[in-house]
Amino acid sequence: RVNQLLSSEVGLTVRVLRLANSARYGASSARIGTVDAATALLGLQATRQLVQAAAVGGAFKGVPGVDMVEFWRYSLDVAKIAQSLADELRQDPGLAFTAGLLHGTGDLILKMAMPDRPCLQPSFVTDDHRYEAQLAELGYAYPEVGAAFATRWMFPDRLVEALHHQCDPGEGAGDKTLSSLLYLSCWTARAHELDMDGTALFDSFPHGVAQSIGLED
Repeated sequence: RVNQLLSSEVGLTVRVLRLANSARYGASSARIGTVDAATALLGLQATRQLVQAAAVGGAFKGVPGVDMVEFWRYSLDVAKIAQSLADELRQDPGLAFTAGLLHGTGDLILKMAMPDRPCLQPSFVTDDHRYEAQLAELGYAYPEVGAAFATRWMFPDRLVEALHHQCDPGEGAGDKTLSSLLYLSCWTARAHELDMDGTALFDSFPHGVAQSIGLED
């Protein structure tokens, strides 16, 4: 049934085949050309995540002034890091992946609503002061907006809370593990984008957040 649904959507078919033939999964020189063979190789979880990514991306097909390819590439990087950390912490990896994928949607919504605002001009992918700039200029920021829409989209409360506190994981009620995990995932992906390494990487690493959820530096 999954293969039938995928085969009926040309865009999803192309993405599944591209992933199956990528360096991550292409263990042999043989190229995969059918959805059946691709999903057998990827497994249900990876296939589900790919469909999920396509569905979320479809809601934001184009936002003026935003490089959407770059934005979704970065969001997927955050999602994969979040999933890996969730596995290590014995948290729900699927929920962590979704949180990573959705973490920047509030910024897209703000950009659509007020495209000329100065705090929204730098690239989301490399702007490591975006949260503070938005708070200073607007009085609120993209995590709150994303969380509000996640509530409207009927996402689980834990996911909404994580999105809301992705930039201030020490705040909020209840278990802060998912919001802290998301904070670390965003930091790591952005550090890669900024080509941080060595002393700069170590000095800016959020050691306190990592330690608060039991992760080694």
